[in-house]
Amino acid sequence: MSPRTMLASVVLFGAVLTSSVALAFRTTRDLPEAALVTNAVRWASNAPTVYVNERGSADLATPDLLSAAQSAFAAWSAPSCADLHPIVAGTTALDTVADDGAAVIAWREAGWSELGYSPAQIAVTRMEYVHDSATEWSLGGADIAMNGENYTWVIEGGMAGSATVDVQTLLTHEAGHFLGLAHPCEVGGANAAPSCGMLYPTTAPTMTPGYFGQAGRTLESDDIEGICFLYPSTSAADAGVPDTDGGIAGDAAIGSDAGTTPASEAGCSVSRFNHSGSGHISYIVMAALGVWVGRRRPRHGIR
Repeated sequence: MSPRTMLASVVLFGAVLTSSVALAFRTTRDLPEAALVTNAVRWASNAPTVYVNERGSADLATPDLLSAAQSAFAAWSAPSCADLHPIVAGTTALDTVADDGAAVIAWREAGWSELGYSPAQIAVTRMEYVHDSATEWSLGGADIAMNGENYTWVIEGGMAGSATVDVQTLLTHEAGHFLGLAHPCEVGGANAAPSCGMLYPTTAPTMTPGYFGQAGRTLESDDIEGICFLYPSTSAADAGVPDTDGGIAGDAAIGSDAGTTPASEAGCSVSRFNHSGSGHISYIVMAALGVWVGRRRPRHGIR
């Protein structure tokens, strides 16, 4: 597989929309880069470990960040049909650096655009995939970058459409990517995904490419089916977890008069492929949630 780069857009829904659609979960193997993959792409361990960079956030105390991260990952281990026990192991001096073998959550208080990200992006998850064979992949690393330059982070609150964001909600979404889930839809059908339709914020899956405020802390049935497909418990495997990764029903166009953000205002997804030894490693920026709603005022003490 030759080195290449792919770009696609995602959108952040920031308003109550008018009708709902049924979504089905998607995983890594639904991405164009994984067209030949046949297995469920996940961490080999049911207890993957992630750290929070010791710089923390300019907005919140580090213990609050750790608590939010623990709650976010706990949401994905809660379903009884999943055998999953992710570990938020504390802080680290390691940063979001490719090929270091670590999984790190880090806030960026400056230089966000220099990383190649748009101010519209609230958070970005970069996944590393190990190609065990042409048709078998596994997760080998992950980093989550949080946009502290253009957004203010809070423990409670953070309304949709504002520049103030609930940290647990965003981390719950990014944790889903970390564990192997993709967006169930994309704006305009980008990245070979079904096109997102009109969604009620209170019922949209957490993995939908949209920020609805604290409603995103709670997994919906689509999210639960997805995580149980990737990490089935013994009882779930015996019962037969649905082996399906895609589809959207009632597909409806997103209208600008519905209060959505134009696709040009939000997000990107980047894939890069390198050859490594006898196999390949894929680097995919799985998530880029955000909407540019105005630059916040400068604050003292930004790190």
